Amino acid sequence: MENKLKQIKTELNSGKKLSTLDVCLVILSVLAIFCVIFSLFFMTVKVKQSSMLPTLSDGDILLALKTKNVDRGDIVVYRGEETDGELIIKRVIALEGDTFEIDEEGVIRITYTDEDGNKVNKAIKETYVNNGESTVITKTTVKQGEVYLLGDNRAVSYDSRTFGAVSVKGIVGKIILGVD
Repeated sequence: MENKLKQIKTELNSGKKLSTLDVCLVILSVLAIFCVIFSLFFMTVKVKQSSMLPTLSDGDILLALKTKNVDRGDIVVYRGEETDGELIIKRVIALEGDTFEIDEEGVIRITYTDEDGNKVNKAIKETYVNNGESTVITKTTVKQGEVYLLGDNRAVSYDSRTFGAVSVKGIVGKIILGVD
C-alpha cells in the first residue's frame, strides 16, 4: 500500500494522469485514516431511554468526545458496575469535592473551590428538567474521583439518586453534538 502511494505521488509530480484505480485507492486511504482518527477521539451513541427528556429523546443519535474531563451541567456517557456495563447518558450535577443540594423548586445550591482556590457558592435553576419536576436532594458532598449524575426526566431516571456518586473512571465521553 505504501509503495502504491509513493508511485501515485511520483505520477502526480510528473504530471501524469491517475487511473481510476489510483483515485479509488487514494480515496479509500483517506477514508481509512479518517475512520481511525475519528474512532480514537469520538464515538456515536444512540439514546435508548426516556430518562433525559426533554433534552434528549429515545432514538436520538449523539456524538461524544472521548474524555473524562467534564464539568457541571455536561451530558456524559457513563459505563460502570452500577449499570452492569451498559452505557447510560446522564447530566453531571456535581464534581469531586463539590457540596450541593437541590430544593423543592429545582434549584441546585452548590459550593466548590475554583481553579484559583476561591470558594464559590452558586444557585442554578434546572430549566432543562422534564415538566419542571423537582428532586429534593439534601446536602451531599461528592468524594474525590467521583461525579454525581442525574437524568433530566427525574421521574423515570436510574441515576446517582439510586446508586450514588460514580467514579470518573467510568465516564466514556461527553456529548458534543445532538444536544439542543
